[in-house]
Amino acid sequence: PSGTLRWQYTTGDSVLSSPAIGASGVVYIGSDDKKIHALNGATGAKLWEYLTAGAISASPALAADGTVYVGSSDGYFYAINGTTGALHWRYNVGSEIYSSAAVRTDGTIVFGASDGYLYALTANGALQWRLLTGDYVDSSPVIAADGVIYVGSTDKRLYAVYGNSAPIASTSSWPMFRFNPSHQGKTISANAAAPTIIAQLTTQTVT
Repeated sequence: PSGTLRWQYTTGDSVLSSPAIGASGVVYIGSDDKKIHALNGATGAKLWEYLTAGAISASPALAADGTVYVGSSDGYFYAINGTTGALHWRYNVGSEIYSSAAVRTDGTIVFGASDGYLYALTANGALQWRLLTGDYVDSSPVIAADGVIYVGSTDKRLYAVYGNSAPIASTSSWPMFRFNPSHQGKTISANAAAPTIIAQLTTQTVT
């Protein structure tokens, strides 16, 4: 019945990260135990974990191919295979990352860092550009339908940044923090009167 516990999973430290849900129902979550955890959404069983060198307070974002993107307080931004937990690549910004990334339709990943920059990386982990603000960028960027990127900084300013007209990815199961620019955790069909959940949890075999 509603409001009853389905399962719980214990990490090694506090969980400040918000979960991301894959198309197959896998749940991805960061923890201050320095790990990204991948869990079976139906049972809560651990599928894999990936250890970084710092706490992970940022929330994961998922690419269309299932790659998990997340930053760590160790100063690296990680791209991890969502099925196996293997590292694809990592990018060193040299300062803590608390900002949760957003993924554009062209595969570009956008996130902030404590060095004051807003970063845009290619799907292969190469730097496209970076924009300097006046202080830490711990805010999580939002990408509008016209491709404009909005992000806040601890310099007391909200920034609107041109982003080559590429909007947030529509082919990804979870392209940004809480799924969409409205942070609803769900997508609304244009032909439906009621909202539809983006991913339904399905039973998976844990090996």
